[in-house]
Amino acid sequence: MTRTRWVGLVCGVGLVWAWSVRAQPPGWTPPVSQQDKDIAAETRSNVGDFPDAVMNGPAGTQEECSVAVRVMRAGSMTPITSGVKLTAETIDEHGHPAPGGKLTVTAEAGGVWMIRNAPAHFLVADSFDNGGAGRGWITRRCWGAVSTLLLVVHDPQNLGKGADWVWDKNGKYAVR
Repeated sequence: MTRTRWVGLVCGVGLVWAWSVRAQPPGWTPPVSQQDKDIAAETRSNVGDFPDAVMNGPAGTQEECSVAVRVMRAGSMTPITSGVKLTAETIDEHGHPAPGGKLTVTAEAGGVWMIRNAPAHFLVADSFDNGGAGRGWITRRCWGAVSTLLLVVHDPQNLGKGADWVWDKNGKYAVR
């Protein structure tokens, strides 16, 4: 274990700063968040296979790509191909509307919506027939010319039961 300690006196008030680094044993892995565990359960996958796409994560990639959006049922991961409408708009890194405004979202075959040349940050609004509506503040991630963004929904008839925006970084549900 390595420790560094700094002690100072400012205006008669003692300040202490300490830093500690410990070498981790081989095979050690960092703790996994409950959200990552929940996403793994919803997608029937391993933790990390489907990274959170919401803007509270790390900064997005610098590369440009188009985004294929698919809506999937949690657990079975079957596509929801009807009864859903999506719109999108450009936002800044704080979630506010940004230059570029409304994005073109093209509905394609098989329940796929395409956003060509997606900006670094964008908002996707979803609306389900008889199920409600929601929004996701998304940070773009590019794993190729087209990356797949999934909205994993617990119950399309009741969005209040939960939904998660995740990236399909391994291409398991990519549009072919």
